[in-house]
Amino acid sequence: MQGISHFLSPSPSLRHPSPSGRGDGGKGYEIIRIGACDDDITPDIAALEAAIDENTTLVTLSHVVFKSGYLYDMRRITELAHAKSALVLWDLSHSVGSVPIHLDECGVDLAIGCTYKYLNGGPGAPAFLYVNKKIQEKLSSPIWGWWGQKNPFDFDLDYTPASGAQRFLAGTQPMISLLTMEAALEPTLQAGMEAIRKKSILMTEFASFLTESWLVPFGFSLGSPVDSAKRGSHISIRHADGYRINRALIEEMNVIPDFRAPDNIRLGFAPLYISFAEIWEGFDRIRRVMEEKRYGKYPQQKLTVT
Repeated sequence: MQGISHFLSPSPSLRHPSPSGRGDGGKGYEIIRIGACDDDITPDIAALEAAIDENTTLVTLSHVVFKSGYLYDMRRITELAHAKSALVLWDLSHSVGSVPIHLDECGVDLAIGCTYKYLNGGPGAPAFLYVNKKIQEKLSSPIWGWWGQKNPFDFDLDYTPASGAQRFLAGTQPMISLLTMEAALEPTLQAGMEAIRKKSILMTEFASFLTESWLVPFGFSLGSPVDSAKRGSHISIRHADGYRINRALIEEMNVIPDFRAPDNIRLGFAPLYISFAEIWEGFDRIRRVMEEKRYGKYPQQKLTVT
């Protein structure tokens, strides 16, 4: 499911203001979600473009779709929304650190993301946000904290937000996590995003080749765009027994993918430290799971974390 929305949602969505009584629970808005046109791989771009109109307030999209890895054209969608006087909020969680991102050049209004994936921060690493300077003074955070207050040491009972991006801070920052990010980001800065993206494309192309060559005979299909220009740094491989196969890979083969319903095994490739030899080895282990039917012993019932 893809789409457009006034508020951030797991799927991109689009929200229109609407009169109370239009089935929106009296909230005064309408959320429109946009589906996919090829079995949940590629968002229905035509439907997305048609849904953005003069009533649209905010378009929210994941730059790289979390399930299939589809990569949106950030500049095109942002320009389309702006032509209708709508703001755009991009979720960069699955693209930052693996895909070059040009927020200022694309005229992006808002962006959010995490640092624990391709930016190497690990579990508990801080999130981030981007607010275009043109609108910083027009917006306020719904989460108030003393770091976002204009004069925090006045301890005023009335909250006055600080100027600029500082107004979006809340409480005291997680200092240890922030310090580790300095070391985590250094390899990315040294390698450069163009080189990282070049290797990322080669890695997902290699993984797609191994899927077609080795896994299709076992009933797998590629759940990601074939065109590398429209793909981030992960691919999904699909199988009717995907969940049980995923369990076998984790429990027995020391391969750690994740499962996304209904049948996606998601494989992420961090260009900074994953090698082509490791990709080959990982896919060989998937092939062994299928040849030896190791997944057969695992139930269909899913664990809490997949």
